[in-house]
Amino acid sequence: MEVKKGMILKSELAQCYFPNASTPSIARTDLMRVIKRCSDLNSELLKNGYKKYGNYFTPKEVKLIEEYLGEP
Repeated sequence: MEVKKGMILKSELAQCYFPNASTPSIARTDLMRVIKRCSDLNSELLKNGYKKYGNYFTPKEVKLIEEYLGEP
């Protein structure tokens, strides 16, 4: 699978927000839980074409996440 420039694995971004998580998978689960609970962020992501089952965040999605959650 080819990855577009600027795309980041969900687990990589999650580890930035949850550096003490014992595994990348747990960090990803924690980040996805936070995103789901933040209804405004979740809505914005969905409006911008977010794919919840994808493995990557686009640069635009990362920007939205940082706007709502702050920089990791």
